[in-house]
Amino acid sequence: MPLLKRKRRSEPRWTIVQRKLLAVLEQQENRILGPIRVCELAGYGDWAWDRAIKDPRFVTRLNQLGVSTGKPGRGRPWKHEGHLVVSLAADPEEELAKDVWDMRKLLSDYPRHCPPASYIVDFTTLVDPDLRAQVKRYFRQSKRCFPCSRLTARMPGIAGCASCGK
Repeated sequence: MPLLKRKRRSEPRWTIVQRKLLAVLEQQENRILGPIRVCELAGYGDWAWDRAIKDPRFVTRLNQLGVSTGKPGRGRPWKHEGHLVVSLAADPEEELAKDVWDMRKLLSDYPRHCPPASYIVDFTTLVDPDLRAQVKRYFRQSKRCFPCSRLTARMPGIAGCASCGK
């Protein structure tokens, strides 16, 4: 009696967790979501992402889908650069023309005990372009006189310096 050879699988065998995560990521609109949100849609906690990306085949499949594996641990990269990475802008006018300001690039002296997100001033929440231009002009006039915490205390809806506690 001849021995029968098994057919090799062309597709890798995924765990249940990996299958559910991939099922969520197969939909194009879910590929831009962060790992924690993907896990929630799959019905798991954020531990599932950490466990799934330990498998190099799963990471390869994520790369094929164009999904970032994120940072190990919590599964997502930092939103803003750290204090040691940021330096003063060579051209402050170019920085001030943007709709999102990093005050650390505009002010040479700022308290480094506050988180980096405290120094981000985001004007994109203002939908009206004329109002946005006026508010930016106001902040531009105030930036040389006041530290970031005072700027953001004046208009807390625009920037998030409340974490600084000033």
